[in-house]
Amino acid sequence: MIDTRKIRKMTTPVAEPVNGDMTVILRQMAGGDRAAQERLFEMAYLDLRRMARAIASRERGGVHQPTEVLNEAISRLWGARNPVHYEDRKHFFRTVARTMRRVLIDLHKGANRHALDPITSTLPGNAPNRRAQEMSEALDELAAIDPRSAEVIEYRYYIGLERLEIAEILGLSERTVTRDLQFAKLWLAARLKQ
Repeated sequence: MIDTRKIRKMTTPVAEPVNGDMTVILRQMAGGDRAAQERLFEMAYLDLRRMARAIASRERGGVHQPTEVLNEAISRLWGARNPVHYEDRKHFFRTVARTMRRVLIDLHKGANRHALDPITSTLPGNAPNRRAQEMSEALDELAAIDPRSAEVIEYRYYIGLERLEIAEILGLSERTVTRDLQFAKLWLAARLKQ
């Protein structure tokens, strides 16, 4: 189990991993290697922090710190009775992004606040105070009809990746990522207006 107090203490940048290295560590974790979890955390720390900053920066009023969101997400994922077995680097980051999104929703439910929605705040004509829960439900509906577009939205707005980075992760062209983003934003805007 990761000691989440280390999140605050880690300041030394970790070298960017080669995708294959992370996949090996993920397989070791699936095989029950407890030390692999620590290696994965250290390897992915900078990316995890960037994800948490992207999510927290889009929050209305900046109520929750990135470390708080990251801390809770890691606790949920790696402290669960039935831990997730990640297929690869893409699956790992997608799972963490979704967990961070749910953490922020739960934190707001507990505080009875509204989150600044990272998607609708970028759409013309939409109020920036849509509830995070509504957005989460809409994203889940989008994922049911167009999983790739929903994934692209999560990578862009919840993780904070640029289009080229998303294209590389998903094995798509940057143009395809742009089209997926446009479609998803229009679909989400229409869905949230209902």
